[in-house]
Amino acid sequence: MPYYEKRYLRDGVPMSIQCIRIKQNKPRPKLDYHYHDYTELLFGLEGVADVYVGNKNYKLCAGDMVIVHNHELHDVTGTGEPSNYYVIKFLPSILLTAEQSFSEYSYTLTLMQNTDKRQVFFKSDELSETPVPSLFHHAFYEWEGEKFGYELSLRADVTSIFLHILRRWHEKNMGDIQVSVWQGELIEKAISYINLNYSEMTEESAAKALGVSTSYLSRVFKKGMKKSFSSYVTSIKIREAERMLISTDMSITEIGECVGFSTSAYFIAKFREAHSMTPAKYRKLFHRKAEEPS
Repeated sequence: MPYYEKRYLRDGVPMSIQCIRIKQNKPRPKLDYHYHDYTELLFGLEGVADVYVGNKNYKLCAGDMVIVHNHELHDVTGTGEPSNYYVIKFLPSILLTAEQSFSEYSYTLTLMQNTDKRQVFFKSDELSETPVPSLFHHAFYEWEGEKFGYELSLRADVTSIFLHILRRWHEKNMGDIQVSVWQGELIEKAISYINLNYSEMTEESAAKALGVSTSYLSRVFKKGMKKSFSSYVTSIKIREAERMLISTDMSITEIGECVGFSTSAYFIAKFREAHSMTPAKYRKLFHRKAEEPS
C-alpha cells in the first residue's frame, strides 16, 4: 500500500534537504509507492532505472533528470541491469524568504503549481552543457562532507538547479506567474486554505476567510494559477481520491463523499474527466501494476 514518508532526521534534526545515492540491480517484485512533502530531483549516473510517477513511467539513464513534485505518488525500481542515481529531496519552502521580492516568490509559486503542462523529464543532451550535472555532484560532496555551513551550500545548489528548470519552463512558455505582490500573497494563502479545507469549503467561504470578495479571489487566482479556483479545488480532491483508491478499501461512494463531492455520480464524472477512466478502473489498474514485476 502507498504510504506517507516523514521528513528525514539527521542527528535528530528534521532536514529541509536530503541527498541520497541509490544503487539498484534487479527490479522488485512489486512497486512500493509513497509520497512526501519534499520535491524530489533524480539524476542518473549509470545504467537505467524505472521512475514511476502516478501512472507515468520514465527511463532514467545516465545524465537524465526527473522532477517528482511534492505529494505525488512515486517509486523507483531497477530494470534488470545495474543502475546508480542521485536523489535530492527538498521542501519547496526553502526557496522562500521573508525579505524577497514578489518576482522571487513567484518562481517558487511556479514550482508549487504542479501542472502537467510543465516538463518534468530532462534528457542528458538537454543538461550536458549546463551546470546541472556538476551541481548534483557538488551537492553530494557537501552532504557527505558535512563541513561547517554545508546546509547553506546545499540550499544554493538546489536553488541553482531550480533556476535552470525555471528558465527551461520559461523558454518553452510553460506558465510564468504574472501577478502583483499582494495578489501573490493572496494566492499563497488561498492554496494553504484549500489544502486544509478542500473537502468542505466553497469559493465563497474561502474568500470570506481570506478577507476579499469572491469575484476578486476568483479573478486573481485564475490569473496567477492559470486555472479557475474551482478547477484547482477539484484537482486537489481528485489527488486525495487517488490516494484513497489505492491505499484504502473504502467504496467509491465513501471516497467521493470524503473528499467533498456532492454525489458519487459527480465524483465519477470528474475523475473520468481527469484520468479518462472511472475510479474503479483506476484502482484496479493501479493495484495490478503495483503487483506486477517491474
